[in-house]
Amino acid sequence: MISEYGMGVCVLSRSKMTIPFLTGAVASLVLTVGVALASGLPPGGTFADDDGNIHEGSIEAIAAANITAGCNPPANTLYCPGSSVTRGQMAAFLRRALDLPISSTGHFVDVGDSVFERDINTIAAAGITRGCNPPVNDRYCPDGIITREQAAAFFRRAFDYPASPTDHFTDDDVSIFDADINAIAEAGVTLGCNPPANDRYCPSGLVTRDQMASLLSRALGLTPVVPPPRPKERLVISGTGDVNLDPTFVRSFPSTGYEYAWSGLDDIFNEDDLTVINLECSASN
Repeated sequence: MISEYGMGVCVLSRSKMTIPFLTGAVASLVLTVGVALASGLPPGGTFADDDGNIHEGSIEAIAAANITAGCNPPANTLYCPGSSVTRGQMAAFLRRALDLPISSTGHFVDVGDSVFERDINTIAAAGITRGCNPPVNDRYCPDGIITREQAAAFFRRAFDYPASPTDHFTDDDVSIFDADINAIAEAGVTLGCNPPANDRYCPSGLVTRDQMASLLSRALGLTPVVPPPRPKERLVISGTGDVNLDPTFVRSFPSTGYEYAWSGLDDIFNEDDLTVINLECSASN
């Protein structure tokens, strides 16, 4: 039930966003939508799911360097910044970052079904990985999740960082990767895990894809690229007295080829005594 001047919701199907609105006496609908530009780096960037992420500039940098293509092939409109990095993905990131020649030699017994098989064999041939089941090390565990301390070892071997004379963090002394952690800290690849103090590394924490972008960006000396914000295009439908709005309203924008449509409005606009004032829906992507 929606009472006069009560709160309700409006759903814009393209962005799946839910927006509050007020009811009143004069019907006026304002729809604000994000519009991507066709040239250069698009407003909002390469991916639709990292807007405002503190690592967005690094994500754009590694995308421009062809180190990542996205996380939802074949569309690849998403980066999945909060997802954890797997060992298979780590192999792909590093192979692309270093532009290593593909190795056809099999090194592990558990990677035959992995989409990252060639990446894994390539970094193994380069001495970047030894395996996941020492001392035998005939397995790679491609679906295993990378911890921050393991990432330090991968990066130190990949970029051949020398040992650090400095102990950079207070929480890694018992880690078998202590030397690797300090080496990548000395090289400026990692800053720590508890800003602004950054006296901790959180060695057992997991590495997310957005964090991975920053690690790679620093290791390669890439300049973060912050995309321009998404511009807005406004569509206004207004009137006084009785105003009829088609719940299946669709509007196309020829300049972008995008089409925006309402859904779920039947219950809102089927009430004879209900009018809407200053309904504004904001959307991105």
